[in-house]
Amino acid sequence: MNSFCTLLAGLACFGTCLLAASAFAEPFSPRQIISTQAMGANSVIACDIDLDGDPDLVSASRYDDKLAWYENLDGQGSFGAQQLIQPAGDRPQEVIAADLDQSGTNDLVACYWNEGRVVAHFNVIGSEQSWVRQVIASTNGGPISVEVPDVDGDGLQDIAVVLRYHGQVVWYRNQGLREFAPGAVIASGLDGANSASFFDVDGDGDLDLATASLYDNRVAWFENLGDGLFGAENTVSTSALGAIDVRHADMDGDGDLDLLAASRGDDSIRWFENGPEPFAVSHLVSAQVDHATSLFPGDLDGDGDIDLVTSAHDAFEVSWHENLGEAFAPRVVLDNLTLQASCVQLADMDGDLDLDILSTSLQDGAVSWYRNQQLVNVELSIRIQRNAAVLEWEDTCPSCRWAVYHTETPYASLRSPQRIAILDSPGLIVPQVARMQARGFFFVEALPPGE
Repeated sequence: MNSFCTLLAGLACFGTCLLAASAFAEPFSPRQIISTQAMGANSVIACDIDLDGDPDLVSASRYDDKLAWYENLDGQGSFGAQQLIQPAGDRPQEVIAADLDQSGTNDLVACYWNEGRVVAHFNVIGSEQSWVRQVIASTNGGPISVEVPDVDGDGLQDIAVVLRYHGQVVWYRNQGLREFAPGAVIASGLDGANSASFFDVDGDGDLDLATASLYDNRVAWFENLGDGLFGAENTVSTSALGAIDVRHADMDGDGDLDLLAASRGDDSIRWFENGPEPFAVSHLVSAQVDHATSLFPGDLDGDGDIDLVTSAHDAFEVSWHENLGEAFAPRVVLDNLTLQASCVQLADMDGDLDLDILSTSLQDGAVSWYRNQQLVNVELSIRIQRNAAVLEWEDTCPSCRWAVYHTETPYASLRSPQRIAILDSPGLIVPQVARMQARGFFFVEALPPGE
């Protein structure tokens, strides 16, 4: 069975019974390859390029110098052919999306390693999709990563670039009308700077900066002082060997944002707890992500806490790490054929209200996704009315169809359920309940789109 949501209700109960959930399927589908025409693919994002209401995909691939997008054709994860964003540039390292010019479309920003440029690609939607390329900066500093934070709080998305050779993060203020101020260094002294994440560390309402740098094994943060000025470095760790990626999320549910880091030299994923002394307490998630390349946080199983997904270059692995509250479960490897896995992201690609996994891999040039088949957040109720069972549940997956089953016991449902209906929307009245086993059970199953 390909179910990704099952809920049991006993016939013996009267009134309304709220049910606990029980999963029947693997948590994620096998890898679904969207394209293998992105050689050296090392960045992927989800955003609505064509303004049709569903998320498309954009990839950057450094071996074939491509920036490309893939249309989500039906809102359920069927993707069209690769469409090039031209002109691109020489060896794109990373791409990110934002409405830079407040035109209502998702523009793209990419950093190009070989030509040393940071470029905005403005999205122009007319009779045909077209792009306007604008160079934001030229540098010999080794642009390796790009972000689009509103650093100065003026409502415009700025551009921030990580420069590996210079060991810096440089900010370009968005002045509106596609004009950007000259770059201002907001962090420096980072040996092998590789990643940046902007979020409010200290709760004062502005975006601070966290960084990861490869060669000095350092994770650090810098306070936003206002007016585009940042304070001195606050070192979080110097033992994250080959620190390669930083993210942020509220990992412990206490209302503040914690810091996450991946390090390739020690194959480790860690999170650092925010508090009165930010990030003083470190928690190891895993030390088995072989040559970690990226991580991404999100609630993958619908239980209200933040899980993680990671990519491992040397092991060819994409994995997820379930947050159990006090600790993380051992990683679950979803795929070990993702040749030189380079990047992971999360987005709802099929409209079923849960987070799916996106990935890229260098060696096989693949842009891929994994459908989340875990529990949909649903409460199933059952009422006995004139010898009929009235089943009711909320439509939390509008793109899904629903199957209803009956079994003698909850355990029998795992082996030989009797399907009694397939529905386009929730709700079913089952007549002549007395003819069924007195202590039988119903369960409902949300069928993934397309089944």
